[in-house]
Amino acid sequence: MERDLRAAKEHSDIANVAKANFIANMSHELRTPLNAIIGFSDVILSEVFGPVGNLSYKEYLSYIKKSGKHLLDLISDILEWSKLEAGASHFRYEEVLLGDLIAQCGRMVIPLAEGRGVAVRWDASDIVLNSDVRALRQILINLVTNAVKFSSKGGNVRISGRRGDDQTVIIEVADQGIGIPADKISEVTRPFYQVEDGLKRSHEGTGLGLAIASQLIGLLGGRLDIQSEPGKGTRVRVILPGQPKPKF
Repeated sequence: MERDLRAAKEHSDIANVAKANFIANMSHELRTPLNAIIGFSDVILSEVFGPVGNLSYKEYLSYIKKSGKHLLDLISDILEWSKLEAGASHFRYEEVLLGDLIAQCGRMVIPLAEGRGVAVRWDASDIVLNSDVRALRQILINLVTNAVKFSSKGGNVRISGRRGDDQTVIIEVADQGIGIPADKISEVTRPFYQVEDGLKRSHEGTGLGLAIASQLIGLLGGRLDIQSEPGKGTRVRVILPGQPKPKF
């Protein structure tokens, strides 16, 4: 029985790696034509080689560009998740200025926030931590993008960073959005999970943002804490160790 179980686990692991590699390869193949679609849409919209004859064409091109960017974002999420599943993510530790990183991520989501009528504000202590800047940036962007997407018009999203009493580093993203029911909080970090019912969803996405963030936080030796109340908003805390303890 033990031999059978061991063999079944080995087959399962091999199948998971093969699946992750297949998804990663397909994602790479899809990104190339999508980048071309988005790039040529930009060129035509900019009227580099002359005016577009009919304004309706410009409107259709903007739809093509928007749809292409949305699809590219979804593929990028799936690619990142497949890399994490396959154990292909590698970290490079360096000194990171937390205040600068938070400000950078805050500015990156301003176009999305302005389009939804949401204000994004940030502040952080002058903290220097030793971590992987790419992983931290992705964690922050995923969390802040989620907060903006699930906020109502006129809402606020606040990003902050501070040193905890036990010398941990705490990054917090708080919103005034729709919130998460108490019985769903433990589920939201599952891959492809959506809080809203599939037939009534009003927010686009793969359901991978929080799953990717949670995985990366764990690999950095930290943990994710979520507090939420339906109709009042959500507060997400990333708690990282003062000294990095990576899991790989």
